[in-house]
Amino acid sequence: ARPAPRMAPRALPILVLCSGLALGLCAASSSGGSGSATGEQLFKAWASQHRREYRSEEEFRYRLGIFLDNKQKVDKHNAGNSSFRMGLNQFSDMTFPEFRKKYLWHEPQNCSATVGNFPRSSAPYPKAIDWRKRGTFVTPVKSQGPCGSCWTFSTTGCLESVIAIRTGKLLNLAEQQLID
Repeated sequence: ARPAPRMAPRALPILVLCSGLALGLCAASSSGGSGSATGEQLFKAWASQHRREYRSEEEFRYRLGIFLDNKQKVDKHNAGNSSFRMGLNQFSDMTFPEFRKKYLWHEPQNCSATVGNFPRSSAPYPKAIDWRKRGTFVTPVKSQGPCGSCWTFSTTGCLESVIAIRTGKLLNLAEQQLID
């Protein structure tokens, strides 16, 4: 049996480097040339998840631009040192003026539920409490849509948490009952 041919000591690192490059090029070409989703691919997946359909290519491109702007704001915020994280949601293809016009009140409501005239206690309060970290005391976020009943969502959310803290049972109360 003949001995295997010996490789020059300098050839091995070059062979490893070339093999790695070849594998990388193969992987890139099989994934469409990119290791991660493009902005448009991400937007299409988001639009499918949120059941968005646009009337024309022009509207699609317009909403794509807004989505990418909002994603950039989210990414910039999350790269910083903040006490909360942002994410894309069902409003990510809307500008803030569009969101404000559709979902926010132009003037504050003038009723006892929204006017605060409550005595303040001088008791020492903790700087912050995150009830999510103390147990199951907070229900998932709910969407009121454009109906303008934010006070009912605040009220039921508060009641749900107080009941859970007091009894250990997390209820999911109906905002509609307060409206009715």
